[in-house]
Parts: sequence; structure tokens; C-alpha cells
Amino acid sequence: MARLDASDFHELITHCRVLNAEILKTMATRVGRLQQLAMEAPRPAATVIGHRLDFVCHNMRDFLARNRVAFTWIDLDDPYVTREDAVAWSEYTRTTFRLHLREGAHFLVVDDKAFILDAISHELASLTGGG
Repeated sequence: MARLDASDFHELITHCRVLNAEILKTMATRVGRLQQLAMEAPRPAATVIGHRLDFVCHNMRDFLARNRVAFTWIDLDDPYVTREDAVAWSEYTRTTFRLHLREGAHFLVVDDKAFILDAISHELASLTGGG
């Protein structure tokens, strides 16, 4: 193995057509594989169900957007979103879908922290074989 400066590498591949063709073929193959992997890899996605004005929900939306996770927002105050609408989102997941609905005030996410943490812990444990 040898290390070449950029100018030496350029001179080598411009004068050796066989080497140039092999390098280009290898690069095209590798780039093609990377593109295929990128297309096949499942993109992270989430459905957030909550109140748009809740500060915890706002922080969640901000976090997902900053990390480029696609998400759909279902506003609990939206009179046009029913339980059936929320359940219909199950067709967009490749894993088990569970819907946890809770009646409550505007700050339910804060007020019912124990329920939410328990539901999340249970779901994560079931995914990792711990529950």
C-alpha cells in the first residue's frame, strides 16, 4: 500500500487508462450500493398526539424537527380527529401499534407523567424482550 499526494494520483490515473477505468468502476459500484442502502433503510418516523400549545409537546416537535425525524401531528383539540382516525395511523408502521388515549386537562403530559412513563417503559421492554 502506498500513499499518494493528490497531484501524483491525478498523474497516475490520467496516464494509465486501465487503472482509471477500474477506479471509476469501483467508485460507481460503491456509490450505487450506498444509494441502495439509503433507499432501503427505513426512515425514522413518529406520530405525535397531543395539544399544540403544550410546552412539552412543543419541545417534542422541536426535537423531532431538529433531528430530521418525520412526524405527523394529531391535535387532541381537533374536533375532526376521532379515536378511529388515530387508530388508522397503525397502517403506517412496520411494528406493533398501540394507542394510549387519556382524558385530561391541557397539561396532561405533565400531570399524568407516571402513566406516560409506564406506557413507554412497557413498550420499550416489549421491543427488547424484557416484558
